[in-house]
Amino acid sequence: MLEKKILNISRIGNTDKYDRKKVGYFSGLIGTFLNVTLGISKFLIGILANSVSITADAVNNFSDAIYSFATVLGFKFSSAPPDKDHPYGHGRVEYITTLIISMMVMIVGVQFAKTSIERIINPEKIIMGKIGIAFLVISIFIKLWMSLFNRKLSKAIDSSILKATSIDCLSDVFTTSVVLIAMIFANYTTFPVDGVVGLIVSAFILFSGFSLAKETISQLIGEAPSVELIKSVLSDIEKHKEILGIHNYTFHRYG
Repeated sequence: MLEKKILNISRIGNTDKYDRKKVGYFSGLIGTFLNVTLGISKFLIGILANSVSITADAVNNFSDAIYSFATVLGFKFSSAPPDKDHPYGHGRVEYITTLIISMMVMIVGVQFAKTSIERIINPEKIIMGKIGIAFLVISIFIKLWMSLFNRKLSKAIDSSILKATSIDCLSDVFTTSVVLIAMIFANYTTFPVDGVVGLIVSAFILFSGFSLAKETISQLIGEAPSVELIKSVLSDIEKHKEILGIHNYTFHRYG
């Protein structure tokens, strides 16, 4: 599997630790390429089919491409060494990048909610061919793979950015599936299915963005670490024979 190859390349020596910067770069570049490819293809299909829901899905993919590139930048700046003004490093840049991504997601959701409402009020005929439907099916499987891919990488390096990317890809699976169903039934009804589905997609995009923002803000404020993380850190400390005991410990996360 690709994620295993990336982790092997990014492994630090013979340990279970990985170079976060390398993993982030690989994920971001792969995500950028796939999302741009999907975005261009869906945009052309949306224009030819006169479908606002497909076009919205295409723009969502273009937004994902920007997020993927932002992931690369986030890992680049967050891996910068400590300096005089930031003695604990720049790890929280990762949280800020994730917050920016979530804000952009919500902006896209609002824009397409407006367009979808206009299409409900003034519905237009949809012209959808078999090739377009086939591509939507393929794009669903691509996004499902991307979600699993980023989920495994996020667990390996405990990354909020890659976790956010995985969730976003999974939401894309849902939105494209809804669009696909709508396109199949669009030719058999006078109901403004395109606009309604576009509105559903927009609502889901907004919900995803809000959820990401809420989680990231909690981390920036200072979220308590999980019990598993505390046990893991204490276990590593206790491995040193010169340490007799641990008490009154305080945890702070810096990315």
